[in-house]
Amino acid sequence: MDWLERLDRALKGAVSEAKEVGRNSVIAFSGGLDSSLLAVLLPDLPLYSVAVEGSEDEFWVVKAAEMIGRDVNLVRAEVSEDIVVSVMNIIESMNPLDVSLALPLYILGERVASDGYEYVITGQGADELFGGYEKYRTCCNKDELMRSDFENVVEYGIHRDRRAVGVWGCKLIAPYLHPDVVNVALSIPTELKVSKD
Repeated sequence: MDWLERLDRALKGAVSEAKEVGRNSVIAFSGGLDSSLLAVLLPDLPLYSVAVEGSEDEFWVVKAAEMIGRDVNLVRAEVSEDIVVSVMNIIESMNPLDVSLALPLYILGERVASDGYEYVITGQGADELFGGYEKYRTCCNKDELMRSDFENVVEYGIHRDRRAVGVWGCKLIAPYLHPDVVNVALSIPTELKVSKD
């Protein structure tokens, strides 16, 4: 069995487990490939996205949802100093990158919880495992950087994101971080994941 078949089987298994565990779930939809694939594999789960009204992000989220034949619940919120401070306290970090990553999940968690959902399914880990960031195309040692970024997700990033939604009583599920998916992803040669062009 080649890596594509193995990956297909592993990801479908991880998604099936996620759905079984999180029967009362939504998908955190960014419009990117990772969350779009989850939306296709879990067509009965609602999509939620945090976006600034009229922004380019909002346009592309709606466009991506339309391309896969789905509707998306857009969550819009005013980001105040109080909210930013709350997020910094929850994730125990003042790092601007961490705060910017946790803030939408915090806002999303509040809305999802108020709509009666308990689980948020995310595409966390996909970019690091499959070379989704532009920086991987231009760096000298792709393997080392991707592995380091992935380790950071596992050791810190996923816990930060769980705190951001957890304050509202929600739980986060990350199918791309399922051990079966990770094992297959790490076995795929980097040159098949990251284009040189």
